Amino acid sequence: MTFLVRLPRSEYPTDAFAGFGLGEFTLLTARAGAWLAQLAYEDEPAKINAIASDWGLETVALFKPATKTTLLMARTRGFVLRGRGAHFVAFAGTDPLVTANWIANFDFALDEDGIHQGFGNALDSAWKDIGQALGAEHWPEHLILAGHSLGGALAVLAAERALRELRIKADAVYTYGMPRVGGPTFAERYNQALGHLTYRLVHGADIVPTLPPAEIGFSHVGRPLACDRYGKFDALNLFPFPSDVPMFVTGALNGVRAGLLQIVSGLASPEIRDDALGQASRLLLPAIADHLPDRYWRALS
Repeated sequence: MTFLVRLPRSEYPTDAFAGFGLGEFTLLTARAGAWLAQLAYEDEPAKINAIASDWGLETVALFKPATKTTLLMARTRGFVLRGRGAHFVAFAGTDPLVTANWIANFDFALDEDGIHQGFGNALDSAWKDIGQALGAEHWPEHLILAGHSLGGALAVLAAERALRELRIKADAVYTYGMPRVGGPTFAERYNQALGHLTYRLVHGADIVPTLPPAEIGFSHVGRPLACDRYGKFDALNLFPFPSDVPMFVTGALNGVRAGLLQIVSGLASPEIRDDALGQASRLLLPAIADHLPDRYWRALS
């Protein structure tokens, strides 16, 4: 991953797992998941191990793209951690400077299983490592998956594949700014098995959760929970059942409206990070700025 998505070591809170618990949805567990999703963007093993240790976790496996191939193909990176009575699988989202991530995003034809082809290929690139990490030697008593953006889509696909191939049912899947993962057939199949355990957080005018549009044959999975720009997530707003919101047209209009308001008012987004990239991100259009990982963990702080 590149400097655009990594976070300074000092920004990771040592209390990210304060209040974490297995079972029903809680905002504190959602906060822990958001920090797992952020940590998945890191690519220095020592840094990942040290931060995981701060959280009372240890590394089981780090999965990353093969370094020997020169082919441009969809791929991902992330980790399997364990501790606090559970195993955790988290995936990195899109790095704007990594071509393979864009290949995964834009290869959006549906495969024979009704899955976004690029997302499916990206998971394939890491599945051997994940399967081994969750195999007999490390069989998880409880399993939590998390991811931001593309990483959220891969968390969903990994949960489905773990159930189908390994007979391991996730306790929860936490996603942040996740795009649609497949078509109606896949969504119906997934929701019957895991939809009530999948929590899909959407912040402000984030455009990514509206994509790919339902109008071209895609459907969301899981139970959405939305919050306003600069607001905080409220567990009382969690949908009691899976839903396909937000829709593309509504989301696009909200993004335009928020952008115009920002231009007219002359106000930048509130400060979240005091580093140079954090300051620069305050000038982004709302539809993009609201998608950033730091907007999610701020809304859960």
